[in-house]
Amino acid sequence: MWTRWTLVGLLMTTQADPQPLQRMAAAERAFAAAAAEQGWRDAALAYLAADAIQRGAPSRAGAPVAEPARPAVAELPLTRLPVALRDMWEPAFGSVSSDGTFGWTAGAQAALNLPVRSLAHQGAYFHAWRRRDDGAWRVWLIDEVRFPNVWQDAAPFAAVPAPDTGDAGQPTESLADAEHAIATDAHAWNGRLAASIHLHIGGEMPLVGRNAVREWAASRPPPRFADATVQVAASDDVGVSYGSFDVTGQGRSERGAWVRAWQRDVTGRWRMTFESRRMER
Repeated sequence: MWTRWTLVGLLMTTQADPQPLQRMAAAERAFAAAAAEQGWRDAALAYLAADAIQRGAPSRAGAPVAEPARPAVAELPLTRLPVALRDMWEPAFGSVSSDGTFGWTAGAQAALNLPVRSLAHQGAYFHAWRRRDDGAWRVWLIDEVRFPNVWQDAAPFAAVPAPDTGDAGQPTESLADAEHAIATDAHAWNGRLAASIHLHIGGEMPLVGRNAVREWAASRPPPRFADATVQVAASDDVGVSYGSFDVTGQGRSERGAWVRAWQRDVTGRWRMTFESRRMER
């Protein structure tokens, strides 16, 4: 027999969110606020999805590209309160799928040592989010890179512009096909960059815009991307991928991991709106 509360529950489960991007960003800010008060461990356990993953530690040779996040977080000791090392971050930009169920945010991140009032480190974070059936947003993927200086121009929060059109790729291709196309082809990678692309490289300040990213890439040997894993919204218009890469040439031999955010342009072709790379030490 249907009860009033059963019907209310069904309506809440199936209700579309008219403001998914704003609500996802609000969840991000709430996550950061909880970490400031409770510490990273308790906040992460509250906001991470059951199957959440984090990028493997680049300082460990042979570390996996990504590994389950919740078990590692649960093993951390309880934070001594009040929090002495405060993790701080703020969303600066992001995107959400047209069905309002999948998206991502990125922005400045830092850790403040409160007793001595100094920064322990600074950089940027990237979180991929999924909306549960009950409407709550939870983090599916965690990534961060370190910058040499504080990222000063990372706010206020705004939606990533819709990608401009181009002729690289096909409107019907899958995100996995798009990743395969750019894996060993620098020209194909260049052709997929959205005009508003953000590129975060560990140890360097962020690059914004296709021209700046192409100029940076032209000064280095092209990487080979591998081990691509993709996650795409049910509406098939926003996706996130991650994998490993290696660079050899011009006296360089490096290995690391990458994360990308993708969005289809108005012609249906996949365009890259965000990428981050971390090198192994």
